[in-house]
Amino acid sequence: MGLCSPIKVMGVVGAGQMGSGIAQIAAVMAHDIHVLMTDIDHVSLSRGLHAISSSLSRSVKKGSPLPGNPNSILSSLQFHKCI
Repeated sequence: MGLCSPIKVMGVVGAGQMGSGIAQIAAVMAHDIHVLMTDIDHVSLSRGLHAISSSLSRSVKKGSPLPGNPNSILSSLQFHKCI
């Protein structure tokens, strides 16, 4: 057994609605995985970060349980411009 190594980093290509949603779910659900989101420009990455941050804030206001505070969840995300 043990043929598979644990996943430590997950990449998400695109910081739009779908990409930011996937990155958020990964960051919320997998505590020990770093999520790397890439897009073609800093504006898109900024929008993706804002979408995730806003969504986490809404969850807190609704009283939805999160496995950590929003800042710790956001700290598992990294954003990089590529192409």
